[in-house]
Amino acid sequence: MTMLEIVNCIQGSPEWAQARLGIPTASEFASILTKGRGGAESRTRQSYLYKLAGERLTGEVMACFSSPHLERGRLMEEEARSAYSFVTGLDCESLGFLRRGQAGASPDALIGEDGLLEIKTKLPHLLIEALLKG
Repeated sequence: MTMLEIVNCIQGSPEWAQARLGIPTASEFASILTKGRGGAESRTRQSYLYKLAGERLTGEVMACFSSPHLERGRLMEEEARSAYSFVTGLDCESLGFLRRGQAGASPDALIGEDGLLEIKTKLPHLLIEALLKG
């Protein structure tokens, strides 16, 4: 089994972008697995694989998608991580990027020896709906 490499950097930094250059990442695994119509390769999958190939060939990071919602999540992440740690009593270790062979991921924290934390900061109206649904 290929060893897990931890790249200590700030997510979104140039070092982080370089660590994930040209390799599939967890946030895009669904793009790789997407099936096209009638058995053809999906355009989503093809586009993502072309992006990865372009990064490998040029050594240049392709532009990443951003939105006000993603930026809001980034701004709230540290507070959410602290709240999780307080409520659970578990230590959360921030990290930049995990890489195993030719794939990687950017979890929001490591928890202990084998746990990961992925933080989602819902907009208030969506959070209220989720709470009401239990």
